[in-house]
Amino acid sequence: MRKKEISCCFVGHGLKTMPWQNYEEDERYKNLQKLTKIEIEKAINNGYKVFYTNMEKGFGIMCAELVEQLKQKYPQIKLFCYLPFIIKPLNYDEVYFKRFMFVVSMSNKLRYSSQNYFDGCLQKCNKFLIKKSSLIITFFNGSEGITKQAIIYAKSKNLNIKVIIP
Repeated sequence: MRKKEISCCFVGHGLKTMPWQNYEEDERYKNLQKLTKIEIEKAINNGYKVFYTNMEKGFGIMCAELVEQLKQKYPQIKLFCYLPFIIKPLNYDEVYFKRFMFVVSMSNKLRYSSQNYFDGCLQKCNKFLIKKSSLIITFFNGSEGITKQAIIYAKSKNLNIKVIIP
């Protein structure tokens, strides 16, 4: 089996476009986590072993954390973090940066699209994730933006698409 056939990527809204601010205490966020975990386990049970994330603050890091938790139950799975640019601690709050560093330290592979941020770097990163995958699990609320662009691109590449709406 080719690697793409057993690879899944996560693309979804960042924290700024999620409908809640204090996400860890919001029931909608907890429901999103629960539904996403169910979809990841379905993917694993269907033979998916490699999971790609862009580690975006919001859906990306949440999915990475779920994969890391599931590695205890499913040791055959791998997490590959493909970042749009090198994350610098000065650009993020301390809580997120600690979560980020923990997940990255536990991941199987880390790669960057660019040394620095530039307009379009997240789109470039998402295209890479999609090209490597046959399944995309996404949190999408229907709004215009980068997540919608990624879903349109995934459709053009004939990926299976699972949209999660909490």
